[in-house]
Amino acid sequence: MAVLDVYELAVTIPALTAFADAPIFDMRISGYGHAEAVAYIAALGTDGNWFYLTRHVPPDTALALVEAVAITLIILRVTRPGARFALPVPPAGRLAMLAAPTLMLLFDLGENALVAHMLLTAAPGPTLVAMASTLTQAKWVAISLAIALAIVLPASALLRGRRRQVTHPQQASPR
Repeated sequence: MAVLDVYELAVTIPALTAFADAPIFDMRISGYGHAEAVAYIAALGTDGNWFYLTRHVPPDTALALVEAVAITLIILRVTRPGARFALPVPPAGRLAMLAAPTLMLLFDLGENALVAHMLLTAAPGPTLVAMASTLTQAKWVAISLAIALAIVLPASALLRGRRRQVTHPQQASPR
């Protein structure tokens, strides 16, 4: 996951920003309008569009998959019943928490597909742009929630496990 993140942050995002002198679609947290999208695609030009499609979209898609799996595994691990450093979460709660990385993945994959379609279309229509923009915004909401869970849950589980060891050392599970 780190390799893909570094590749995007150090290679593809700066290169695409330089092509069009504007942030890439993926990074526009508040979305974008039709005129803005058409202007960005025109500014990218043929080389920029090709770079976006071949050098950014595939690793970004891989990153979405790896990140969703990693966050899902973190949630499952720190909510595993009976584990030493885990939180007691009912099965329905565990399932509800998995919605964040699942939606993050679905929104990101949808965004990537629609952005690719926009880049392959000489002049994307307003509906296509609106759908892609909506998925970009939804992706960022889901990413924020998923990353918050991936940070807060392990930290809470660790604190709970340590507190349990200090207050009840004889009852601490060896797991």
